[in-house]
Order: sequence, then C-alpha cells, then structure tokens
Amino acid sequence: MNEIRLYVVSVKDGFELSRLDRGLALLDEEELQVYRRYQVDFKKVEFAIGRILLKTQLAQRIGADPRSIRFRKNQYGKLYLSEQNMGTTSEQVFFNLSHTDKLIVCAMTTLGDIGVDVEHIARDHLTIMPRVFNESEIEYVNAHQGEEEKLAAFYMIWTRKEAYMKAKGMGFSLPPLSFAVPVRPGRATHGEWEYNTCRLLEKYMLSTALHNPTGYDIHYRIQEIDCEQLE
Repeated sequence: MNEIRLYVVSVKDGFELSRLDRGLALLDEEELQVYRRYQVDFKKVEFAIGRILLKTQLAQRIGADPRSIRFRKNQYGKLYLSEQNMGTTSEQVFFNLSHTDKLIVCAMTTLGDIGVDVEHIARDHLTIMPRVFNESEIEYVNAHQGEEEKLAAFYMIWTRKEAYMKAKGMGFSLPPLSFAVPVRPGRATHGEWEYNTCRLLEKYMLSTALHNPTGYDIHYRIQEIDCEQLE
C-alpha cells in the first residue's frame, strides 16, 4: 500500500525519567552518551523517546530485534538505517523524526525520501517571515484575518519548509528562502513533492514532505502510542 505512517507520542506532565529505564536498553553507547549530555530532563525525554520510537517501529517493519537497530548519518546529521539493518531483499524504509513541547512524531514509509515537522502553534514568529518566506508565502499569511488564523497559516508554511529541508537530508544547510512550498491547506503537490498538513491535539501543526515523482495516491495513517507501549 502507498502509505505514510505517522507515529505520535504525547508526553504527559510529570513524566519521570525513571520510566525510560527499560527503554534505554535499546540505545547504543553513542546514543547513551548523547542522552547523558543533556542538562535538562525534558531534552533527555525527547531524545530517548524519539530513538526508542524509531527503533521499535523500524524493528517491526523489517522484522528485527529493536536492540539490533543501528543508524548512520549523512553529512548534515540525517539518520538512515545502517547497512546491516537494511537487508538484501526487503524494501528500503524511509523515516524522519520531529519533536516539540512534549510531542514526538515519527514518519515512516517505503515510497521515498520523507521529512516531517511538528510545531506548537502558541509562539508568534510572524516577524521572521521576511527572512524565511518568499513574497507569495508572506502574502498568503497576511491575507488571513485574526491572530489565530495568521499563526495557523504561518505554521502550515513553516512546517512544510522544514519537512522539505529534512526530506532533502540537509536541514538548515538548505536556506528556507531558496525554495517555495504550496500554500493550499491539507494535501498539495509541488513538482515531484507531495505535502500534507494537519493539526494535532488542537495546538500542534504537523506537515510531511514526500518525494513522489511517480504521483502515487498516498494514504496517511496516524497512530497514537502511549509512552508505556514503547518498552
């Protein structure tokens, strides 16, 4: 099936680090060192849950022990499965991870390069638009009336841009002003790329960007996962 799966983990207030003890066994030594370097608990939680989520879901897709999952990185830090996990006959699995304010999201597909970005809509960043949006994108945001509507329009464009930069594997090494994204809400195509944007839990905006040169009709499936199910 031409499908993108989105796995969503919401971290409840008062979440204790001790709940991650069993899940941390899935992290390799390099990942554990990164985890330990974080100075604040919420960053430790976001990093650990992100890696645990990736490893448990990838393990299910490729039929492996999650403890055996190993990642490699490109020069910009984007994660890929290491060769030892890719196999010789199974389809390649493309994935990407995003997190913000107690929400962690993983996008996974076999269709092609994918990026995902999720943002908390509460913050007003409209003043940065000239540095990251082109004229048509700014016009789209400013055409909306009311602060809430403008913020929603801003975050639709911003999450699409960041999802595209992540799908390309370059992150902010690819300047946001160097490309445009479609400004139609919901699902939209632009060249060989398909974008999909939706709201999660009312206060979050989520976008995916998929390299889809063949024009597959994509099905999107969102699955909420409780932290305890990750162990």
